[in-house]
Amino acid sequence: MYDTEKDVPENGTIAVQWYSLAAQQGHLYAQSRLGYMHENSKGAPKNYVIAYVWQSVAKTLGMNSAASKLAILKLKMRASDMSEAKHLATVWPEQVH
Repeated sequence: MYDTEKDVPENGTIAVQWYSLAAQQGHLYAQSRLGYMHENSKGAPKNYVIAYVWQSVAKTLGMNSAASKLAILKLKMRASDMSEAKHLATVWPEQVH
């Protein structure tokens, strides 16, 4: 994978592209991984709002481990960002799945 340097050279930008394609098709691991990559600026600009949205989508669609990741993100986010993220998380799943 491009984000772990297993079998190919590490390239976060390409990893984000592949995860995005998979996430848009409902792949839970890819959705959660995109959240991680946006949270930690790995191949994508750091953006807690987008990270929260992807983790929330993954949780809504059945990835139980996303709940703990959401809790960590909440501690890092400003109130205004949290409000935006919660709103986006309510409309984004219909667009993704």
